[in-house]
Amino acid sequence: MKLSKGIVVGVSTSSEKINVEEIKALTLTAGIEICEVIVQHVKKFHPATGVGEGKVQEIAAAVVKHGADVAIFDVELTPSQQNNLREALDAAIMDRTGLILEIFGQRARTKEGKIQVELAKLTYKLSRLKGLGV
Repeated sequence: MKLSKGIVVGVSTSSEKINVEEIKALTLTAGIEICEVIVQHVKKFHPATGVGEGKVQEIAAAVVKHGADVAIFDVELTPSQQNNLREALDAAIMDRTGLILEIFGQRARTKEGKIQVELAKLTYKLSRLKGLGV
């Protein structure tokens, strides 16, 4: 996946703190330019998107403002949350696991390593395919 500009979204709860510097470093390692960092503090994750409706609108505005092609979330998103966010933001959605797999894919050198990373990516994407072919 060739992505160039991204919006980094950090989400924290009272029990789960975010490390914005870590997700920024991972994003830069993946070769994605960070256009903006948005942080959301929630009591509990919103079931549909992980963040509140107002924050989704703020992220969408940032995507348009910067011409970003991906929003990177520093939390694990469910497949339905990723699909809902993709529709709302009109951009690719990547959670922490997806970002790490992207980095591994870029760094794999041997045929065996490339195959192992591809298998991990496909296994990860399998549950996220629901409804995409309809």
